[in-house]
Amino acid sequence: MKKPIDIAKAFGDEIVHLHGNLYRVRRSIVQLAKSGLSVEDGKLIYGNPRWFVNGEGEMEARGTESSKMEELKESIQNSGLDNPIRLRPVMGDNLFLEVVNGERRFRCIEHLCEGEDMCHDPESGTRKKASEAYEWIDCRIEVMDDKTALGIALKMNETSEVIGDLANLHVVQTLRASGYDDQEILKATGKSLSWLRETDRIMGLDDVCLDHFRNDQITRKAAIQLALMENAKERIGMLEKIVEVARGRKEARLKSLDQAVEKANKEGELADVAAYAAGRHGDKEESDRLASKGKTARKKAENARNEKGKAEAKPAKADARDMKKAKGPQPLAHSKIQSEYVDSIESIIENEGFDEEGDSLGLDLGLVSAVLGVLKAIMDGEDDLLSVLSCHCALEIQDADSDDEDKDSDEDKDSDEDKDSDGGEVVGESIENEDADDEANPEDEGEFRATVLTDEDHI
Repeated sequence: MKKPIDIAKAFGDEIVHLHGNLYRVRRSIVQLAKSGLSVEDGKLIYGNPRWFVNGEGEMEARGTESSKMEELKESIQNSGLDNPIRLRPVMGDNLFLEVVNGERRFRCIEHLCEGEDMCHDPESGTRKKASEAYEWIDCRIEVMDDKTALGIALKMNETSEVIGDLANLHVVQTLRASGYDDQEILKATGKSLSWLRETDRIMGLDDVCLDHFRNDQITRKAAIQLALMENAKERIGMLEKIVEVARGRKEARLKSLDQAVEKANKEGELADVAAYAAGRHGDKEESDRLASKGKTARKKAENARNEKGKAEAKPAKADARDMKKAKGPQPLAHSKIQSEYVDSIESIIENEGFDEEGDSLGLDLGLVSAVLGVLKAIMDGEDDLLSVLSCHCALEIQDADSDDEDKDSDEDKDSDEDKDSDGGEVVGESIENEDADDEANPEDEGEFRATVLTDEDHI
Protein backbone atom coordinates (compact mmCIF):
# COMPACT_ATOMS: atom_id res chain seq x y z
CA MET A 1 0.00 0.00 0.00
CA LYS A 2 3.04 2.21 0.17
CA LYS A 3 3.55 2.03 -3.62
CA PRO A 4 1.27 3.83 -6.09
CA ILE A 5 0.13 0.53 -7.57
CA ASP A 6 -0.99 -0.64 -4.10
CA ILE A 7 -3.19 2.42 -3.69
CA ALA A 8 -4.73 1.87 -7.12
CA LYS A 9 -5.45 -1.79 -6.31
CA ALA A 10 -6.91 -0.94 -2.91
CA PHE A 11 -9.55 1.39 -4.42
CA GLY A 12 -10.16 -0.54 -7.62
CA ASP A 13 -12.27 1.20 -10.22
CA GLU A 14 -12.74 4.25 -7.96
CA ILE A 15 -9.28 5.55 -8.75
CA VAL A 16 -7.08 5.90 -11.82
CA HIS A 17 -3.32 6.32 -11.52
CA LEU A 18 -1.94 9.09 -13.76
CA HIS A 19 1.71 9.46 -12.76
CA GLY A 20 3.78 9.71 -9.61
CA ASN A 21 1.40 10.41 -6.72
CA LEU A 22 -1.21 12.00 -9.01
CA TYR A 23 -4.51 10.13 -9.41
CA ARG A 24 -7.95 10.75 -10.85
CA VAL A 25 -10.33 9.94 -8.00
CA ARG A 26 -14.09 9.44 -7.93
CA ARG A 27 -15.41 12.27 -5.77
CA SER A 28 -17.76 9.98 -3.79
CA ILE A 29 -14.89 8.20 -1.98
CA VAL A 30 -13.27 11.43 -0.74
CA GLN A 31 -14.09 12.57 2.80
CA LEU A 32 -13.18 15.65 4.79
CA ALA A 33 -11.01 15.27 7.87
CA LYS A 34 -12.73 16.04 11.14
CA SER A 35 -12.59 19.64 12.27
CA GLY A 36 -9.64 20.47 14.52
CA LEU A 37 -6.94 18.50 16.26
CA SER A 38 -7.76 16.48 19.38
CA VAL A 39 -6.08 14.23 21.92
CA GLU A 40 -7.37 10.84 23.01
CA ASP A 41 -5.54 8.92 25.77
CA GLY A 42 -2.56 11.22 25.31
CA LYS A 43 -2.40 10.48 21.59
CA LEU A 44 -2.77 13.09 18.85
CA ILE A 45 -5.80 12.55 16.61
CA TYR A 46 -5.57 14.32 13.28
CA GLY A 47 -8.12 16.88 12.18
CA ASN A 48 -7.89 19.94 9.98
CA PRO A 49 -5.84 22.39 12.11
CA ARG A 50 -7.67 25.33 10.50
CA TRP A 51 -10.62 24.62 12.80
CA PHE A 52 -10.64 25.54 16.50
CA VAL A 53 -13.13 26.19 19.29
CA ASN A 54 -13.73 29.94 19.67
CA GLY A 55 -14.56 31.83 22.86
CA GLU A 56 -18.25 31.00 22.48
CA GLY A 57 -17.58 27.26 22.34
CA GLU A 58 -18.27 26.98 18.60
CA MET A 59 -16.06 25.56 15.85
CA GLU A 60 -14.56 28.27 13.68
CA ALA A 61 -12.10 28.34 10.78
CA ARG A 62 -10.47 31.33 9.19
CA GLY A 63 -11.01 31.49 5.44
CA THR A 64 -14.41 29.78 5.55
CA GLU A 65 -16.38 33.02 5.75
CA SER A 66 -19.17 33.16 3.18
CA SER A 67 -17.54 35.97 1.17
CA LYS A 68 -14.22 34.13 0.81
CA MET A 69 -15.86 30.81 0.04
CA GLU A 70 -18.08 32.45 -2.58
CA GLU A 71 -15.03 34.00 -4.22
CA LEU A 72 -13.23 30.63 -4.33
CA LYS A 73 -16.34 28.86 -5.63
CA GLU A 74 -16.68 31.34 -8.50
CA SER A 75 -13.02 30.84 -9.41
CA ILE A 76 -13.45 27.04 -9.59
CA GLN A 77 -16.74 27.40 -11.47
CA ASN A 78 -15.21 29.64 -14.16
CA SER A 79 -11.59 28.46 -14.34
CA GLY A 80 -11.56 24.95 -12.91
CA LEU A 81 -9.49 23.41 -10.12
CA ASP A 82 -5.97 24.77 -10.55
CA ASN A 83 -4.24 22.69 -7.85
CA PRO A 84 -4.90 19.01 -7.05
CA ILE A 85 -6.37 18.22 -3.63
CA ARG A 86 -4.03 16.29 -1.35
CA LEU A 87 -5.36 13.03 0.18
CA ARG A 88 -4.27 10.09 2.31
CA PRO A 89 -5.87 6.65 2.62
CA VAL A 90 -7.55 6.03 5.98
CA MET A 91 -9.11 2.86 7.30
CA GLY A 92 -12.33 3.50 9.22
CA ASP A 93 -15.43 1.34 8.91
CA ASN A 94 -14.39 1.30 5.26
CA LEU A 95 -11.26 2.36 3.42
CA PHE A 96 -11.59 5.96 2.24
CA LEU A 97 -9.48 8.91 1.13
CA GLU A 98 -9.19 11.79 3.62
CA VAL A 99 -8.47 15.40 2.64
CA VAL A 100 -5.15 16.59 4.08
CA ASN A 101 -4.94 19.83 2.11
CA GLY A 102 -7.69 21.43 0.02
CA GLU A 103 -10.76 21.33 2.29
CA ARG A 104 -11.99 24.74 1.14
CA ARG A 105 -11.70 23.74 -2.53
CA PHE A 106 -13.45 20.40 -1.94
CA ARG A 107 -16.30 22.10 -0.03
CA CYS A 108 -16.80 24.51 -2.95
CA ILE A 109 -16.94 21.61 -5.44
CA GLU A 110 -19.47 19.81 -3.26
CA HIS A 111 -21.60 22.93 -3.06
CA LEU A 112 -21.49 23.42 -6.85
CA CYS A 113 -22.51 19.80 -7.40
CA GLU A 114 -25.42 20.03 -4.97
CA GLY A 115 -26.77 23.06 -6.83
CA GLU A 116 -26.25 21.53 -10.27
CA ASP A 117 -24.41 24.70 -11.27
CA MET A 118 -22.86 24.94 -14.73
CA CYS A 119 -19.07 24.84 -14.49
CA HIS A 120 -15.97 24.90 -16.63
CA ASP A 121 -14.88 21.31 -17.34
CA PRO A 122 -11.06 21.22 -17.21
CA GLU A 123 -10.85 18.08 -19.36
CA SER A 124 -13.11 19.10 -22.28
CA GLY A 125 -12.79 22.88 -21.95
CA THR A 126 -16.59 23.19 -22.18
CA ARG A 127 -19.24 24.04 -19.60
CA LYS A 128 -21.06 21.18 -17.92
CA LYS A 129 -23.11 20.54 -14.84
CA ALA A 130 -20.82 20.51 -11.81
CA SER A 131 -21.84 16.95 -10.91
CA GLU A 132 -20.59 15.84 -14.34
CA ALA A 133 -17.50 18.03 -14.54
CA TYR A 134 -16.35 16.98 -11.07
CA GLU A 135 -17.50 13.37 -10.90
CA TRP A 136 -13.76 12.69 -10.96
CA ILE A 137 -11.16 14.95 -9.34
CA ASP A 138 -7.40 15.08 -9.84
CA CYS A 139 -5.73 14.49 -6.48
CA ARG A 140 -2.34 13.68 -5.01
CA ILE A 141 -2.39 10.65 -2.71
CA GLU A 142 0.27 9.71 -0.16
CA VAL A 143 0.37 7.25 2.71
CA MET A 144 1.13 9.20 5.91
CA ASP A 145 0.58 9.12 9.67
CA ASP A 146 -1.11 11.83 11.73
CA LYS A 147 2.14 13.68 12.47
CA THR A 148 3.07 13.89 8.81
CA ALA A 149 -0.46 14.90 7.84
CA LEU A 150 -0.38 17.71 10.42
CA GLY A 151 2.95 19.03 9.16
CA ILE A 152 1.72 19.09 5.55
CA ALA A 153 -1.59 20.71 6.47
CA LEU A 154 0.07 23.48 8.47
CA LYS A 155 2.69 24.16 5.83
CA MET A 156 0.22 24.25 2.94
CA ASN A 157 -2.36 26.32 4.84
CA GLU A 158 0.19 28.99 5.67
CA THR A 159 1.15 29.37 2.00
CA SER A 160 -2.47 29.71 0.81
CA GLU A 161 -5.19 31.03 3.12
CA VAL A 162 -3.45 31.31 6.50
CA ILE A 163 -5.19 29.53 9.35
CA GLY A 164 -4.65 32.47 11.72
CA ASP A 165 -3.34 33.08 15.23
CA LEU A 166 -6.28 31.49 17.04
CA ALA A 167 -5.99 28.21 15.14
CA ASN A 168 -2.22 28.17 15.71
CA LEU A 169 -2.78 28.65 19.45
CA HIS A 170 -5.15 25.67 19.47
CA VAL A 171 -2.59 23.60 17.53
CA VAL A 172 0.18 24.27 20.08
CA GLN A 173 -2.17 23.60 23.02
CA THR A 174 -3.21 20.27 21.49
CA LEU A 175 0.35 19.23 20.66
CA ARG A 176 1.49 20.09 24.19
CA ALA A 177 -1.38 17.99 25.59
CA SER A 178 -0.35 15.03 23.40
CA GLY A 179 3.22 15.13 24.72
CA TYR A 180 5.02 16.92 21.88
CA ASP A 181 8.28 18.58 22.94
CA ASP A 182 9.58 21.89 21.53
CA GLN A 183 11.49 20.34 18.65
CA GLU A 184 8.53 18.20 17.56
CA ILE A 185 6.21 21.24 17.65
CA LEU A 186 8.70 23.32 15.64
CA LYS A 187 9.02 20.55 13.08
CA ALA A 188 5.25 20.16 12.77
CA THR A 189 4.43 23.87 12.56
CA GLY A 190 7.50 25.08 10.68
CA LYS A 191 7.72 28.02 13.09
CA SER A 192 10.66 29.57 14.96
CA LEU A 193 11.57 28.99 18.60
CA SER A 194 10.82 32.64 19.45
CA TRP A 195 7.33 32.23 17.92
CA LEU A 196 6.76 29.16 20.09
CA ARG A 197 7.93 30.94 23.25
CA GLU A 198 5.58 33.85 22.52
CA THR A 199 2.72 31.41 21.97
CA ASP A 200 3.50 29.74 25.30
CA ARG A 201 3.32 33.16 26.97
CA ILE A 202 -0.11 33.78 25.45
CA MET A 203 -1.31 30.38 26.69
CA GLY A 204 -0.15 31.42 30.18
CA LEU A 205 -2.41 34.50 30.23
CA ASP A 206 -5.23 34.80 32.75
CA ASP A 207 -8.70 33.69 31.61
CA VAL A 208 -9.93 37.26 31.02
CA CYS A 209 -7.11 38.20 28.64
CA LEU A 210 -7.09 34.78 26.98
CA ASP A 211 -10.83 34.99 26.30
CA HIS A 212 -10.32 38.38 24.64
CA PHE A 213 -7.66 36.81 22.41
CA ARG A 214 -9.84 33.82 21.56
CA ASN A 215 -12.75 36.12 20.77
CA ASP A 216 -10.50 38.03 18.34
CA GLN A 217 -10.70 41.24 20.41
CA ILE A 218 -6.93 41.68 20.70
CA THR A 219 -4.12 40.88 18.26
CA ARG A 220 -1.29 38.46 18.87
CA LYS A 221 1.19 41.31 19.46
CA ALA A 222 -1.11 42.93 22.01
CA ALA A 223 -1.56 39.59 23.78
CA ILE A 224 2.21 39.09 23.95
CA GLN A 225 2.71 42.55 25.49
CA LEU A 226 -0.01 41.83 28.05
CA ALA A 227 1.65 38.51 28.88
CA LEU A 228 4.86 40.38 29.76
CA MET A 229 3.01 42.25 32.54
CA GLU A 230 3.47 40.20 35.71
CA ASN A 231 0.86 41.97 37.87
CA ALA A 232 -2.56 40.48 36.98
CA LYS A 233 -4.51 43.51 38.20
CA GLU A 234 -2.40 45.92 36.13
CA ARG A 235 -2.62 43.57 33.15
CA ILE A 236 -6.43 43.43 33.21
CA GLY A 237 -6.54 47.19 33.73
CA MET A 238 -4.37 47.67 30.65
CA LEU A 239 -6.60 45.25 28.73
CA GLU A 240 -9.64 47.39 29.49
CA LYS A 241 -7.79 50.51 28.36
CA ILE A 242 -6.63 49.11 25.02
CA VAL A 243 -10.07 47.70 24.24
CA GLU A 244 -11.55 51.15 24.87
CA VAL A 245 -8.88 52.79 22.70
CA ALA A 246 -9.65 50.29 19.91
CA ARG A 247 -13.35 51.15 20.12
CA GLY A 248 -12.52 54.83 19.83
CA ARG A 249 -10.29 54.14 16.84
CA LYS A 250 -13.12 52.25 15.15
CA GLU A 251 -15.59 55.08 15.81
CA ALA A 252 -13.11 57.61 14.37
CA ARG A 253 -12.70 55.41 11.30
CA LEU A 254 -16.45 55.20 10.74
CA LYS A 255 -16.80 58.96 11.16
CA SER A 256 -14.01 59.53 8.65
CA LEU A 257 -15.75 57.26 6.13
CA ASP A 258 -19.04 59.12 6.63
CA GLN A 259 -17.25 62.37 5.86
CA ALA A 260 -15.65 60.80 2.79
CA VAL A 261 -19.08 59.73 1.51
CA GLU A 262 -20.54 63.19 2.11
CA LYS A 263 -17.59 64.92 0.42
CA ALA A 264 -17.68 62.62 -2.61
CA ASN A 265 -21.45 63.08 -2.99
CA LYS A 266 -21.07 66.86 -2.98
CA GLU A 267 -18.26 66.68 -5.53
CA GLY A 268 -20.46 64.52 -7.73
CA GLU A 269 -23.44 66.85 -7.47
CA LEU A 270 -21.35 69.94 -8.28
CA ALA A 271 -19.72 68.18 -11.22
CA ASP A 272 -23.11 67.14 -12.60
CA VAL A 273 -24.46 70.70 -12.37
CA ALA A 274 -21.33 72.10 -14.01
CA ALA A 275 -21.52 69.45 -16.75
CA TYR A 276 -25.14 70.40 -17.48
CA ALA A 277 -24.23 74.10 -17.65
CA ALA A 278 -21.31 73.41 -19.99
CA GLY A 279 -23.61 71.40 -22.21
CA ARG A 280 -26.13 74.22 -22.34
CA HIS A 281 -23.34 76.53 -23.54
CA GLY A 282 -22.36 74.08 -26.26
CA ASP A 283 -19.02 73.07 -24.73
CA LYS A 284 -19.34 69.30 -25.20
CA GLU A 285 -15.71 68.52 -24.33
CA GLU A 286 -15.96 70.31 -20.98
CA SER A 287 -19.38 68.79 -20.34
CA ASP A 288 -18.01 65.27 -20.92
CA ARG A 289 -15.03 65.95 -18.69
CA LEU A 290 -17.22 67.16 -15.83
CA ALA A 291 -19.66 64.28 -16.29
CA SER A 292 -16.74 61.85 -15.97
CA LYS A 293 -15.60 63.69 -12.85
CA GLY A 294 -19.08 63.31 -11.36
CA LYS A 295 -19.07 59.59 -12.14
CA THR A 296 -15.68 59.19 -10.46
CA ALA A 297 -16.93 61.06 -7.36
CA ARG A 298 -20.00 58.82 -7.11
CA LYS A 299 -17.74 55.76 -7.38
CA LYS A 300 -15.62 57.13 -4.54
CA ALA A 301 -18.75 57.58 -2.43
CA GLU A 302 -19.82 54.01 -3.17
CA ASN A 303 -16.39 52.64 -2.23
CA ALA A 304 -16.43 54.60 1.03
CA ARG A 305 -19.90 53.24 1.87
CA ASN A 306 -18.72 49.69 1.17
CA GLU A 307 -15.63 50.26 3.28
CA LYS A 308 -17.80 51.54 6.12
CA GLY A 309 -19.99 48.46 5.88
CA LYS A 310 -16.94 46.22 6.26
CA ALA A 311 -15.59 48.32 9.14
CA GLU A 312 -18.94 48.17 10.96
CA ALA A 313 -19.10 44.39 10.59
CA LYS A 314 -15.63 43.84 12.04
CA PRO A 315 -15.31 44.05 15.82
CA ALA A 316 -12.93 46.58 17.30
CA LYS A 317 -9.64 44.73 17.72
CA ALA A 318 -6.96 46.14 20.00
CA ASP A 319 -3.42 46.03 18.61
CA ALA A 320 0.08 47.24 19.52
CA ARG A 321 -0.78 50.83 18.49
CA ASP A 322 -3.60 50.89 21.02
CA MET A 323 -1.29 49.52 23.68
CA LYS A 324 1.20 52.32 23.00
CA LYS A 325 -1.53 54.96 23.17
CA ALA A 326 -3.00 53.50 26.37
CA LYS A 327 0.40 53.56 28.07
CA GLY A 328 0.82 57.24 27.27
CA PRO A 329 4.17 59.04 26.84
CA GLN A 330 7.12 56.83 27.82
CA PRO A 331 10.67 57.82 28.85
CA LEU A 332 13.02 57.94 25.87
CA ALA A 333 16.12 55.77 25.79
CA HIS A 334 19.47 57.47 25.18
CA SER A 335 19.69 55.93 21.72
CA LYS A 336 16.27 57.36 20.86
CA ILE A 337 17.23 60.83 22.15
CA GLN A 338 20.45 60.66 20.14
CA SER A 339 18.83 59.55 16.86
CA GLU A 340 15.59 61.52 17.05
CA TYR A 341 16.77 64.76 18.66
CA VAL A 342 20.52 65.29 19.12
CA ASP A 343 21.53 64.24 15.59
CA SER A 344 18.75 66.35 14.05
CA ILE A 345 19.58 69.43 16.12
CA GLU A 346 23.30 69.16 15.32
CA SER A 347 22.40 68.95 11.63
CA ILE A 348 20.28 72.13 11.93
CA ILE A 349 23.14 73.99 13.62
CA GLU A 350 25.67 72.73 11.08
CA ASN A 351 23.45 73.96 8.23
CA GLU A 352 23.00 77.33 10.00
CA GLY A 353 19.24 76.94 10.33
CA PHE A 354 18.52 75.74 6.79
CA ASP A 355 17.05 72.42 5.72
CA GLU A 356 18.54 70.05 3.14
CA GLU A 357 16.84 71.92 0.31
CA GLY A 358 18.28 75.25 1.41
CA ASP A 359 15.07 76.66 2.88
CA SER A 360 15.22 78.55 6.16
CA LEU A 361 13.62 76.78 9.12
CA GLY A 362 12.95 80.07 10.87
CA LEU A 363 14.59 78.96 14.11
CA ASP A 364 16.55 80.90 16.71
CA LEU A 365 19.94 79.14 16.57
CA GLY A 366 20.85 80.41 20.03
CA LEU A 367 17.81 78.68 21.49
CA VAL A 368 18.46 75.57 19.38
CA SER A 369 22.01 75.39 20.77
CA ALA A 370 20.70 75.78 24.31
CA VAL A 371 18.25 72.88 23.80
CA LEU A 372 21.12 70.76 22.49
CA GLY A 373 23.15 71.54 25.58
CA VAL A 374 20.29 70.52 27.88
CA LEU A 375 19.77 67.23 26.02
CA LYS A 376 23.46 66.37 26.21
CA ALA A 377 23.54 67.17 29.91
CA ILE A 378 20.63 64.79 30.50
CA MET A 379 22.28 62.08 28.39
CA ASP A 380 25.50 62.50 30.36
CA GLY A 381 23.57 61.53 33.47
CA GLU A 382 23.09 64.97 34.97
CA ASP A 383 20.01 64.63 37.18
CA ASP A 384 20.29 67.94 39.01
CA LEU A 385 17.85 70.49 37.59
CA LEU A 386 20.00 73.51 38.46
CA SER A 387 23.04 71.98 36.78
CA VAL A 388 21.02 71.30 33.63
CA LEU A 389 19.69 74.86 33.64
CA SER A 390 23.19 76.18 34.32
CA CYS A 391 24.32 74.40 31.20
CA HIS A 392 21.50 76.13 29.36
CA CYS A 393 22.39 79.54 30.79
CA ALA A 394 26.11 79.05 30.17
CA LEU A 395 25.40 78.49 26.52
CA GLU A 396 23.25 81.64 26.38
CA ILE A 397 25.90 83.70 28.19
CA GLN A 398 28.57 82.35 25.88
CA ASP A 399 26.49 83.27 22.88
CA ALA A 400 25.75 86.70 24.38
CA ASP A 401 29.47 87.35 25.10
CA SER A 402 30.28 86.33 21.58
CA ASP A 403 27.64 88.72 20.24
CA ASP A 404 29.01 91.57 22.45
CA GLU A 405 32.53 90.97 21.19
CA ASP A 406 31.31 91.03 17.62
CA LYS A 407 29.36 94.22 18.34
CA ASP A 408 32.37 95.95 20.00
CA SER A 409 34.55 94.92 17.12
CA ASP A 410 32.09 96.32 14.62
CA GLU A 411 31.81 99.60 16.57
CA ASP A 412 35.60 99.97 16.75
CA LYS A 413 35.82 99.33 13.04
CA ASP A 414 33.20 101.97 12.32
CA SER A 415 34.95 104.45 14.65
CA ASP A 416 38.29 103.90 12.93
CA GLU A 417 36.75 104.54 9.56
CA ASP A 418 35.21 107.82 10.80
CA LYS A 419 38.42 109.15 12.36
CA ASP A 420 41.32 110.82 10.55
CA SER A 421 44.93 110.48 11.76
CA ASP A 422 44.61 113.17 14.52
CA GLY A 423 40.93 112.74 15.36
CA GLY A 424 40.02 116.28 14.20
CA GLU A 425 37.27 115.05 11.96
CA VAL A 426 35.04 114.31 14.97
CA VAL A 427 35.34 117.91 16.19
CA GLY A 428 34.91 119.19 12.68
CA GLU A 429 31.69 117.21 12.36
CA SER A 430 30.48 118.72 15.61
CA ILE A 431 31.26 122.19 14.36
CA GLU A 432 29.48 121.49 11.09
CA ASN A 433 26.45 120.42 13.07
CA GLU A 434 26.86 123.58 15.14
CA ASP A 435 26.82 125.76 12.00
CA ALA A 436 23.67 124.05 10.86
CA ASP A 437 22.05 124.58 14.23
CA ASP A 438 23.14 128.24 14.30
CA GLU A 439 20.90 128.91 11.37
CA ALA A 440 18.06 127.07 12.99
CA ASN A 441 18.40 128.37 16.53
CA PRO A 442 21.15 130.99 17.18
CA GLU A 443 20.22 131.29 20.85
CA ASP A 444 21.58 127.79 21.58
CA GLU A 445 25.04 128.57 20.16
CA GLY A 446 26.93 128.94 23.40
CA GLU A 447 25.41 125.87 25.03
CA PHE A 448 26.08 123.71 21.97
CA ARG A 449 29.71 124.88 21.66
CA ALA A 450 30.32 124.21 25.34
CA THR A 451 29.05 120.64 24.91
CA VAL A 452 31.30 120.05 21.93
CA LEU A 453 34.35 121.39 23.72
CA THR A 454 33.66 119.27 26.75
CA ASP A 455 33.45 116.16 24.55
CA GLU A 456 36.60 117.23 22.79
CA ASP A 457 38.46 117.60 26.08
CA HIS A 458 37.22 114.13 27.01
CA ILE A 459 38.65 112.67 23.84
